[in-house]
Formats: sequence, C-alpha cells, structure tokens
Amino acid sequence: MLGTQSGGRLTEWLIVKLDLEKERAYLQDLSRRTGLVLLYHGLFGRVPSDLEQGLHNVSPEALYQQLEAIGRFFRFVTIDEYCLSADRVGLATVTSDDGYRCVIEEGLPVFEALDVPAALFVNRAFVSGGVFWRDKVRFLINRDLVQAFEQEHGQGLVRASGQGFYRYTKDFRNNSRQVETALDRFFTDHDIQPDLKQAYVSQGELVGHHPLLCFGSHTVSHYVLASLSAEEQAHQIEDNLGFLRSQNGLTVTDVLSVPFGERQDYNCATVALAAEIGHSVLLLSEGRLEDSTNQGSTKLKVIDRVMPRGNSLMATLKKAEHKAAGSSY
Repeated sequence: MLGTQSGGRLTEWLIVKLDLEKERAYLQDLSRRTGLVLLYHGLFGRVPSDLEQGLHNVSPEALYQQLEAIGRFFRFVTIDEYCLSADRVGLATVTSDDGYRCVIEEGLPVFEALDVPAALFVNRAFVSGGVFWRDKVRFLINRDLVQAFEQEHGQGLVRASGQGFYRYTKDFRNNSRQVETALDRFFTDHDIQPDLKQAYVSQGELVGHHPLLCFGSHTVSHYVLASLSAEEQAHQIEDNLGFLRSQNGLTVTDVLSVPFGERQDYNCATVALAAEIGHSVLLLSEGRLEDSTNQGSTKLKVIDRVMPRGNSLMATLKKAEHKAAGSSY
C-alpha cells in the first residue's frame, strides 16, 4: 500500500512538472510574437457571498503564480508605456477594472513582491460611496431573487432568445440607467439594502496611492455606453476623467477602459467623444491577443485584453490566440 501511495504521488509530481514545462515553453514562444494586456476584476482571497456567482475573481495566490510565470518571459511595463510603444512584442501590462478594494488590500502586495506596475480603472459613482449596479445584479442572483425581480420589474427589458438574467441586463438594447432604476425600485419595494459599499476603494484611499499604481477612467457609472444617448455618454466619459484629474497626487492615464469592453458595448459616438474629451486609447475586453487598431478618422488606438481565470492561464492565452487568428478588427 505504501509503495502504491508513493508511486501515485510521484506520478502526480511528474504531471505537474510536465504541465509547468509546457506552460513555460508556451509563454516563451508567445513572448516572441506578441504583447499581452491582462485584465482582472476581483482579487479576493475570499469572495463575499453576495458576489460569489458572477464575479470574475482571481485569488491573490493565483495572481502571484500567473504574474510570476508571465514575468519570466515578458517585461512588465505601465499601461502608458505599453500603449505608446511602437513594438509591443515581449511587453506585458496589468489592468484592473471596477475599483474593488481587494485590488489594493490583497493584490498590491503581489504587485510589490514581483515589482509589477498596474493600472486601476475606477468609476466615480462607486469611489464616492455608491454600489456598482452589476453587483446589484449579482446580489439578486446570489440571493435567489431573480424570478421575483423579473415578475415585478423586468417586463420592459429586452431579452434575446437564450439570454439569461445576467446577460440581458447588460445588453446594449437595454438602457443601463433604466436597468439600474428598476433594480433600485425592487430593492426599495422589498426594503433591501445591499451592504456592498465596503467592497470598493474609497475616494480617500485614492489620495495615498502607491508608486506602482496608476489610475484610469472606467466612466462614472459603468453603464453600457452604446445603450446611452450621446449626451449621456459625454457625461459618463467627461465627468469621470475630470474627477480623476482633480485628485491631488494621482498618476492618471488618459486610456479609457470601455465598460464591458466588447464591440457592441460602444459605438461611433463613444469613439468621437472619448477623443474629444482627451482619451488616446480605448481598452476592450474581448479576450483577443491582437492588440491594436485604429477607429476611423479619430485615430484612437483600440487595445484588447485577456482575462485570466484561476489556474487556467495557458488555456486562457491559447483561447485568446485562437480568437485573434479567427477574426479581424
């Protein structure tokens, strides 16, 4: 029995070793062909129960493993250095969207340990004490309240065939501001107050920023920009960038992280307004490795990102490479 157990442990060790060797060989090859922009959201060691279903989260331990592996073959740079570089092959940069406090409390020690700069794209509405409307959606899912919401307040929302609640509430055909209003009415009707404000970095915490961190705009409220009028988009884009620039001592990038970050989530008005307001780059989240193109006469760079999941770094990157090979901008 002992011999069998020892043999089993040896087999497991060999499998892990072979997997690591394959990952390193793949990353080395990839670093000779492309640049890499990573996107994270939650970096909770333990995800709050009201956000558990639906939140993209990578534990600090997994984050360390991913960045350490990538850093063996890619050179980590700031988001601005990456975007301005004429040749991004072999460069990597880290971004985080939505402004969860855990990125600073649990993610920053990892960035410090590996000397990796990171760009945090935040929303004024949550930094100033509000609750992220997508977390309100996740709250309903985790509290098993979706059916009740749909019966009472969901009749007016567009829902394509096969779309679940999480997906159709962020469909560009549904005005995000109106979706949030419906969510808030449901909470008021049922005397529910989601206790989530502590999940986000506060405005006061932005002042004491770390030299490895810079901050960027993710719009005021993280609404789907394509669901809004041009006037509403202008408010979302301009007010958030102005807010960040008004914070003393902050290192602020003029890169704009597009909420949700897929092609249907923004439009020509978004591009024109972003350029007019002072942005130079749009960051997307479509999970492709190809990293830049131009948008019409505005000449805004558009850079895509990949979103690692837990322990599946190589699988994520291979999928991103496959998507890049099978599509064009």
